Amino acid sequence: MAQGDALIVAKAGVNGTSGNTTRTGIPGEPENLKFEFAPGAGDIFLTREVDKIAMGSVIVTFTDPDITVVKSANTQLKITTADGKFIFVDVVTVIKALIQSQQKKSEIMSVVANFNPNGLSPIASPTPAVVPR
Repeated sequence: MAQGDALIVAKAGVNGTSGNTTRTGIPGEPENLKFEFAPGAGDIFLTREVDKIAMGSVIVTFTDPDITVVKSANTQLKITTADGKFIFVDVVTVIKALIQSQQKKSEIMSVVANFNPNGLSPIASPTPAVVPR
């Protein structure tokens, strides 16, 4: 492993295209966040410094100051609306995603879009489901 053998690294669950294992933890918090005016009407830039191991960011934008956004699981944000309802935003890189923090017997609805450095796919929705337990 001293050579950083990419095959061994891949078997360990780390990015198999790189033998670099020096930083494989959770990315650090975005720094130097600020808004900047954009040329388009209704557009604004959000600039920040991103940890080098981050593959992207999740940005939740809202206009109601009574909305709260907190981290509720390892890759999940919980958005509480002014009337006390919840919205969960999950960031996933797997095909079978675990959606956490749902109440038993509640009907849930989700929308999904894939992303990469080039942008977002069209949005798709599965049939609503009831949380079994």
